[in-house]
Amino acid sequence: MTTISLNRSSADRLEVDYGTTIFEELTGQSLTRKGQSVRLFDQTTKSSEAYYPADERGKPYVQNFQEAKRWYPISAYAEAHDLDWKTAMQQLVSRYLGNTRSTGSHSARPRQRPAIVVTPKPPTSYHEQSLVDSTLGNYERNNFAIYLRRLFGNPVADELLALFRVGTWYDNFSVSRHWGFCDVFWQIDEQGRVHAGKIMYHSRATGKRFKDKNTDAPDRPEWVHRLLSMNDFNLEQCLFGLHQLPNQPIDKPIAIVESEKTAIIATAFEPGFIWLACGGLGNLSVDKCKPLAGRSITLFPDLGGFQQWSNKAEELKRLGHTVRVSTVLEGQGSALDRQAGLDIADYLTAHRCETTGRALSSIDGYPALWDCESLQSEPTIKIKTLTDYLNHD
Repeated sequence: MTTISLNRSSADRLEVDYGTTIFEELTGQSLTRKGQSVRLFDQTTKSSEAYYPADERGKPYVQNFQEAKRWYPISAYAEAHDLDWKTAMQQLVSRYLGNTRSTGSHSARPRQRPAIVVTPKPPTSYHEQSLVDSTLGNYERNNFAIYLRRLFGNPVADELLALFRVGTWYDNFSVSRHWGFCDVFWQIDEQGRVHAGKIMYHSRATGKRFKDKNTDAPDRPEWVHRLLSMNDFNLEQCLFGLHQLPNQPIDKPIAIVESEKTAIIATAFEPGFIWLACGGLGNLSVDKCKPLAGRSITLFPDLGGFQQWSNKAEELKRLGHTVRVSTVLEGQGSALDRQAGLDIADYLTAHRCETTGRALSSIDGYPALWDCESLQSEPTIKIKTLTDYLNHD
């Protein structure tokens, strides 16, 4: 009679051999898709996570990018059933590898896969266009709009706000600790369907998101459907700025950055690209890029995100996309810049007039938009780093 002790090796064997089955039972979704990652949908919280078939040890896991958490099968099972990790492991080993004895071992028995109940993915929900239209204004009270106007002047800033359909949302402490008007970035796809409204609160002086005073991290964004108590709203995000595609030629290249703010600012400096944003380092996905088929794509990750987006680029290439990853920041970013996680917008707006706040071509220069160099001319682009700027005599 073969026995298996309840130790780390049996836990590893369990997660490698039966991890996908455990996740399928917990999520109610079929996850066997030829080694591909699978987006998960939580009917209760309406949040999305991603399942990956194997890490470097061969264990499947679920990644929550917003909260920067990774769940392995045993820990996910323990969380779902309110168990400690050891008890969860005992139950799963007993179920999949045999009957656990009180002596700490169990007898082997034929393995059985549990029945899998596949819950169909609910249809995507959309906001009414009239809701978007109702937010397009009040820019004199919108911190992000005020920042843009100081940076570029009213004509350019207002053109950018209209192009990206940036709205204004009144905040009564539901979004942040700051009473006032917030910025809403609408995610509208190439067919004009409004997927989501992402609400954030920026500084009118720096354009940076306000930080949580307890964690020193940016306040987490809020969503319009949550504030409107749309409990049956099924969120399916799309790339920010995607609505520009129908009015742009197929040969005009795409540039993807992380933040919505960066896509808007970069458009002023380099309108030769169609600038889009995915909303975060881990939010770039194959599904979001499907509308970009047939177009040339350049990814501009923040400092620190080059390798992750290089891996994503390879995945996109395998599916037929023409894609490359810009090295413009990797080649020039200092250690201080990397620690701060700066992006292309931080460099483009590094020099500003102390009196007006306008973006300048250099510390003592004229307005930056007068002769901005093209980002398509890499690697000849010369962007002074913030470290050089701060150390300037």
